[in-house]
Amino acid sequence: MFSIASQIASMAYDTFASPWTVDIELQDTHQRGHTTVDYDGTEKECLIFGGTEELEGVVHIDVKEGRLLDHEGITLELFGRMEMRENPDFVALDVSTFLRLTKDLAPTGQLGAGKHELEFKFDSLNLEKESYYGTHAFVRYFLRCTVTRGFTGTIVEEQDVV
Repeated sequence: MFSIASQIASMAYDTFASPWTVDIELQDTHQRGHTTVDYDGTEKECLIFGGTEELEGVVHIDVKEGRLLDHEGITLELFGRMEMRENPDFVALDVSTFLRLTKDLAPTGQLGAGKHELEFKFDSLNLEKESYYGTHAFVRYFLRCTVTRGFTGTIVEEQDVV
């Protein structure tokens, strides 16, 4: 009887689980320092970068067997953003984006089943401000990969960089 319940749970997971995953992998992860930051009540593991280094890596998109990922383009953006809050439990009161660089990784198309790798590189960065994760204010840099899908829902993955 237990095995029937586990089979039903497994089928439900396969039915409702996302048929694709998106992951941002930065180059030289083993050679860089790591730090943990608290952002929105969630601890995130971040790689440490210098203010003038280039930022490069790979976006991995894994599409489940038997599925297709139709998209209207895949982009990667590097944001520098300041956020201030009156209370840590509230949403940001003031958000100021001071850096936004965009790379188009793929034009409109379709990704078939399997693993796909899209390389990226941001050259000659000049990150003027230091990252800061406080109680009421944040200065953060992050990468955002966006798979635009129109009416079927956009897929977004973010990776903080310190």
